[in-house]
Amino acid sequence: MDTRADLGVETLLKLVLVFVLVWVALEVLELVLGPLTPLFGLVSSS
Repeated sequence: MDTRADLGVETLLKLVLVFVLVWVALEVLELVLGPLTPLFGLVSSS
């Protein structure tokens, strides 16, 4: 049973790592694209 518990913990850690990486990627995209959002608004409204 120990191996199943270890596998569950490893899986949870991998999921948390993936969520953190996605969050960081979104933060970086927001930081990079932040100044450009008014341009996107102009393009989408026309």
